Amino acid sequence: MESNSSTYQSYNISAITKIVEKSAIFGDFPIREIYLSALVNRLSGIPQLLPINSFENTRNRYDHVKNMINILDTLSKLDYNKNVFDESFWKDVAMGIIMHDIGHTPYGHAGERAIEKYLGNERKFSNSIQSERLLFHRYSSIGQITNKGNIFDTLPIKPFIRFKDHRLDCNVSVLVDFIDDLENAVGDLQDLWFAFGDHRVKKLFKHHFYQSNIEDNVSKIGLEYLFCKCNKLNMNYLCERILLDFNEIHTELKYLKKQIRLFSEMYECIALYDTAGEKIVSEILYHTDNMLRSEYAFCDEDIKGVTSDIVASMTLLDIDENIA
Repeated sequence: MESNSSTYQSYNISAITKIVEKSAIFGDFPIREIYLSALVNRLSGIPQLLPINSFENTRNRYDHVKNMINILDTLSKLDYNKNVFDESFWKDVAMGIIMHDIGHTPYGHAGERAIEKYLGNERKFSNSIQSERLLFHRYSSIGQITNKGNIFDTLPIKPFIRFKDHRLDCNVSVLVDFIDDLENAVGDLQDLWFAFGDHRVKKLFKHHFYQSNIEDNVSKIGLEYLFCKCNKLNMNYLCERILLDFNEIHTELKYLKKQIRLFSEMYECIALYDTAGEKIVSEILYHTDNMLRSEYAFCDEDIKGVTSDIVASMTLLDIDENIA
């Protein structure tokens, strides 16, 4: 894999302006559904793993969401689960899955570090916190940020999601987190194997997902894994056990996530890409801050929050195309 450490040598305000104007937060979205759709669609331009963006067969975050929905769809159709949990519960979990990654920066955790440094002590930044904040929005676009108020505060728009008190219901959140961990454990191991062909990665994969071949669909493998592991537990009670956090699968998935992180740290090109990503996001934050201060009139105390939101809503593809 070619290192990206020497990429993005030149920065200019016109290139920054171009990607700012294409970012989801900057766009002028008249209704909340369109605004949220833009945030979800941008996930197809964000690599899922670390990030690796040089391999056609590795997932992006939109693929990750689709795989999670496929797993949920099977679980929700089991007779016992249909009887115990009503239809609105499954719809809320599905919407939670669709929205859970909208706060990811173009460079994942590298972007998070850059934004946290930019924000200083003003507020912490994490993709999960950002996802929830964007979902229960503070504003919709630059036009509303500057002098027109918040369009969502003035129009009688039907709520897009039936969540209570501006946060995910606890059971919804727990199930979303579990399916997220499962898809990550299967998919990240697959992506590491596709990207690097490391026999140690394949050995770990085969040990935990022994019924499937490494080339199989991520959703299929995740479901086979659940059905295999839960036969002795009674598959019909799986969702209850997940919600009670009373299942050895939780422990195993946490172990797998730790192993995946350790494997990832062994690949030098990932570390170089991660470092380069933090530098790139820092530069974009600086130029975006300057552009907003010079071209838009709004309260100075809001500038860092607005800037970080805009940069976090960019896609890696837009950055690759416009800053090189």
